[in-house]
Amino acid sequence: SVSSTSPGADSIINIGGRFYRRCNVQLISSNLSNHASSPVLSSLIDGGANGGMAGDDVRVISESSFNQANVSGMGESVIQNLSLATVAGLVTAHRGPAIVLLHQHANYGKGHTIHSSSQLRAFGTLVHDTPRGNGGLQRLITPDGYHIPLCYRSGLPYMDMRPPNDNEMDTLPHILLTGDDI
Repeated sequence: SVSSTSPGADSIINIGGRFYRRCNVQLISSNLSNHASSPVLSSLIDGGANGGMAGDDVRVISESSFNQANVSGMGESVIQNLSLATVAGLVTAHRGPAIVLLHQHANYGKGHTIHSSSQLRAFGTLVHDTPRGNGGLQRLITPDGYHIPLCYRSGLPYMDMRPPNDNEMDTLPHILLTGDDI
């Protein structure tokens, strides 16, 4: 039970037999510009997608000039003639930082990369996309044993990832997440 002795800024509140002093609270609102912070880049693990789509959180390794994809979304929206690409992203796995290689992703080049959980599974990656709070493992386990954690944002599973630089590409282990056959 909650009771208060008297209204006002410095009143005493009794909650379950413990007494707390109520203080004045001031709400402060501030706006941060995008250049002042470094947002987390994360890619969506999508159980409804039948293929991957590369955003700006990956580095393009190679692109096909003759294999293309049309991507359809909500309603009648279609993005046509996207080239299929092999892309790389820097992730943090249980063994430390690593580069994930993703074949056969439609190269949009904007926004978050979208990974098809079916495409990941077809290559042998175990997709444990149930949150830990619901008894799940909340991670990807690759065929070579890497564990890549997933984060939940707005109720959806994401893999934190950013484009690797040249040094990271040359020095970090590479993990295949999807196959390169069509």
